[in-house]
Amino acid sequence: MADNVVRGNGQRFDLTLENSVSVTEIPIEEIAAMESYQTPVSVGATTAASAASTIGITAAALVGVVLIFGSCPTVYSFDADSASRRHFRCATSIASMFDPR
Repeated sequence: MADNVVRGNGQRFDLTLENSVSVTEIPIEEIAAMESYQTPVSVGATTAASAASTIGITAAALVGVVLIFGSCPTVYSFDADSASRRHFRCATSIASMFDPR
């Protein structure tokens, strides 16, 4: 803005916002309202947040798998040449509905 004139590419609308005209400058006294739209993207911050999210979600998933499936020792029995899982040895099982009876 210089000499009470706003310069730049824009649209000038009437009061009903139905009609517009392209403008490159407009006197400040003719402006009732002004809007500016920008979409800046911080590549570094976006990349860091994505990497941190990926690492965090992966770590949480691994911890969840260990808690659900690795928290109790599994007892196997051997019949001839094959082994079969009999039960988990836990006082309280996290996923007791999956324990074989």
